[in-house]
Formats: sequence, structure tokens, C-alpha cells
Amino acid sequence: MVDLIHLRPIEGVPPASKSYAEAEYELISIALNPAHDAALDPDDASTFRHLRPIDFAHQFHGVDDASAIDLLDRLVDLVVAGRLSPDSDYARAWKQLLWGSIEHLTTGHPVGNA
Repeated sequence: MVDLIHLRPIEGVPPASKSYAEAEYELISIALNPAHDAALDPDDASTFRHLRPIDFAHQFHGVDDASAIDLLDRLVDLVVAGRLSPDSDYARAWKQLLWGSIEHLTTGHPVGNA
């Protein structure tokens, strides 16, 4: 499961735990436990049972909601195409792609260029 969560305040919900003050979103990749597939209801997150440790969780900022969703879609497309593994061994690649994509979106320059 790959999920994107905004970190804005929600009435009646405790404040988000941010890893740094400017964080606006959190991207998470979690392997679901196949032993609980029969009980999985995609519309009810309380039925999800995941394996530990979490594969990837990273907070970021600097984009709007539409761009954050686009980033998520692009990363999932890479996973589906077999070009990016959701496994924890690839957390560094996820971070590099995420921040490189944010840099490109915010500056218009290809990643690594001034």
C-alpha cells in the first residue's frame, strides 16, 4: 500500500507528528499482511493489517495538494512498471525521486541543474 497524507490540522483529531516544522505531507509505503487478505475492505482502513517495519515513510513540503497527488501517482507508476521497488531497501531511491521531483516542480529545472 502506498499512501499520501496531508499534515494539516483536522478538527477533533490530534495534531500530526511532524518530523520538521515545514512538513506538509507524508508519503508511506507499507506491505500489507497477505494472511489477512480475506478481511481486507479497500473502503475501510481499519481492516488493513500491515507488516513491520514500514517500508518507507517520509515527510515533505513545497507543493500544493494537486502536485503532491501527482507525485504519488508518478511514484506508483514507477512501482507498477517495475522501475521502483516499494521495499525498504529502496527508501533512499524513494527520497531522491521525491525531492528531485519537488525540485523540478518548484524550479522548472531538471533535477540537479541550477
